[in-house]
Amino acid sequence: MSKVVNAIFENGVLKKILSHDDWQKRFDSVLRKIHARSSQYSSDEIESDIAHAVQEVREEKRGY
Repeated sequence: MSKVVNAIFENGVLKKILSHDDWQKRFDSVLRKIHARSSQYSSDEIESDIAHAVQEVREEKRGY
């Protein structure tokens, strides 16, 4: 079975271009997985963890 897809060949790499529907399906799937795994935590806990992670990245970039 063959399928025609839109793609770009760039720097020796073939890159598939997703249709809006394919992209939306993948995005929705990722969101469902995130919600399933994060539903046990409060929004305050999640925001605190994100803020902590951002701070760690900033410190690493500064060389601390």
